[in-house]
Amino acid sequence: MTSWPSHYPTSCPPDNAAPATCVIYRFTSRATINPKDFQSYYDRNPQDEWGGMACQARGLSVYPSIQACEDVAEKVPSLKKKKLAEGMLQQSHGKLAATPSDNSPSHMTWWISAGCPNPTTFFTNTASWGI
Repeated sequence: MTSWPSHYPTSCPPDNAAPATCVIYRFTSRATINPKDFQSYYDRNPQDEWGGMACQARGLSVYPSIQACEDVAEKVPSLKKKKLAEGMLQQSHGKLAATPSDNSPSHMTWWISAGCPNPTTFFTNTASWGI
């Protein structure tokens, strides 16, 4: 059975989240992937009151394809300056759910399980990124 970090609220990840068994993409800030690239909003600001977003704030924003990343970067120009990392998730890495946003119908949230290895060990920067 998958275990979750102790700071996850009850019912997080949500019931509609599925085991993560696919390739996903994440915007990063560095040419060399760093653990800071995999911090959730909650990790960065645990003192904040997240209200109805408490569960989603503990997950990471990811996308199912390079095309989805390009599409959202067209709507959010600051993302064009970011790097793009690709990772192959396995069931033990956590769960994913579709969490569409105004800027991206393809947006997903990845909740990392307590037993997941550091994502820097299975994510790589993709050379095919660049708008």
